[in-house]
Amino acid sequence: MATIETAIVERLRTSALVNGLVQTRISPWEGGQADVLPRITYFRVSSNREHHMLGSSGFAFANIQIDCWAEKYSTAKDLGEAVRRRLDGYRGTSAGHYVGHCHIIQDRDLPQRLSTGTEKSLYRILQEYRISFRETAGIVN
Repeated sequence: MATIETAIVERLRTSALVNGLVQTRISPWEGGQADVLPRITYFRVSSNREHHMLGSSGFAFANIQIDCWAEKYSTAKDLGEAVRRRLDGYRGTSAGHYVGHCHIIQDRDLPQRLSTGTEKSLYRILQEYRISFRETAGIVN
């Protein structure tokens, strides 16, 4: 079953700009520091479903965090900007999900010191998006 995360990943993978920077390196937030860079990780921060007097409406909201990782600050910023351009303000259908709106609610820089004992840093651009979408057909109990 497709999830809203699947829809967002499909939207990112079909962007020439994003794809040019990360190719297929878009994955759930479970990668280690040794992964090939640059890359994008994501996870669902929270979600809620809309209801009416008869039960579920089939509409939902999700907050999705997307992290852009790179060895250079400028690359992380470029990747973050490519992601923002692809997602912020988006509405349409992706991976079988109707997206009512997708907008950025947080964007910040987070330098990360590697735990390998080196002075090397990773650069991370954290973005959080609020997405409204049609999850299923309305369910009547």
